[in-house]
Amino acid sequence: MRSRFQKRYEVDVADVERLMNSIVEHAGPDDGRQVERLLAMLTMLRASAEAGADGDGAVAFAAPRDTGELVDQALAAMARSDRHAARADRHRARTAL
Repeated sequence: MRSRFQKRYEVDVADVERLMNSIVEHAGPDDGRQVERLLAMLTMLRASAEAGADGDGAVAFAAPRDTGELVDQALAAMARSDRHAARADRHRARTAL
């Protein structure tokens, strides 16, 4: 029997809001319901994590059915953005010398 939750994700608590923004940004016009489900789940996870002892660390979750592709796209976009920012920082450091 196929598992209801295919893949698990882990995101730093500090990056949950960024992930939520990325999901909204990369969602298609027909993804409204899936986006709502993801945002609701991530909001609850973030609130739970922030209510914890120090609010640091990571939240782990499994994407609800039919939402994994949205999470994958959003995380890939975040990774591209991080690589671009790191490359820009390296370039600034070289030109400052």
